[in-house]
Amino acid sequence: MSWPHREDGTVDWETVFEDKETGLVGFVKATKSPEALARCAHVIVNSLFIRENDVSYRVAYDAAIDELIKNKDDQSRDKLLKVIHEIKHNRMERVKSYLDDKTSNSEERRLHEDDPTAPLEILQDD
Repeated sequence: MSWPHREDGTVDWETVFEDKETGLVGFVKATKSPEALARCAHVIVNSLFIRENDVSYRVAYDAAIDELIKNKDDQSRDKLLKVIHEIKHNRMERVKSYLDDKTSNSEERRLHEDDPTAPLEILQDD
């Protein structure tokens, strides 16, 4: 899937989520049944988290969606919209961070990267 881009080359997440005709929020709002809401939410999750490393995120979101629909909560749509807006906010923050890092020098950028050795910390628990 190709998302719309801004002039700086980053994805235009505001348009992806909020566009009146093609935005993800509009698709959720247009659902007429819990089943349609679930299908729509699963498509959105699988469209946003497409990388191989995103499997755990897809599994977590899919489970949460299924649980939300299974509970037949009257507020399911509103709760799902809050989640989707939070994902949008997160994506927009990541773009901002990326652009900020891009303008800093490479040494500063390295300081803001995740520590690749962090997973080794679990070995210290034993």
